Amino acid sequence: MKTHLLVALMVASCAVTTIATTRIEVAQGVKNFAAGDSITIAEVSSEKGTLAAGDTITVKGTYTLASQQNAHLLFSVTQNVTNKPITVTEQSKGYTHKTIKAGTGEYEMTINIPYEGWIHLDFCNYSGTWKPFGQLYFGTKEQMDKIAHWDLDKRFTKRAATKASLLPQIMATSGKHLTSGKR
Repeated sequence: MKTHLLVALMVASCAVTTIATTRIEVAQGVKNFAAGDSITIAEVSSEKGTLAAGDTITVKGTYTLASQQNAHLLFSVTQNVTNKPITVTEQSKGYTHKTIKAGTGEYEMTINIPYEGWIHLDFCNYSGTWKPFGQLYFGTKEQMDKIAHWDLDKRFTKRAATKASLLPQIMATSGKHLTSGKR
């Protein structure tokens, strides 16, 4: 009897809950990188099979960082409805990051999409300013057609000031750490 109970407990403790995800096709949109830098997307999957608010998406791929020694690789959604105010808590759900070093590596990152927006991967300065120096937007073909005219050189300057001022507050609220990317 004790043996059967022990075996049952061991089997129960090994059970793992998995969330079914659906691989989705995405279009790559505007991008801008320093010479030698790149971010590639190998796979995008989501719990609901969409890229819509309320879905959780995972992106996998590779990066090459040649222009700086260290950076933050940021996976984020930027709100595209300007007349809807968002809270710091909502904003904190729409991004994650990891610290990377110069060279080539792989990444796998997951975010919840808290609101309608533009999904992107960024290289951001490691120095604490969070100024982006490389970006790749992706989404549905329709979404990428809407932003095909964007000049990311101009957007970097405007977004960097906003991101640098908001990220410490967002991270403090969400429990994410500025240097490690851990929760």
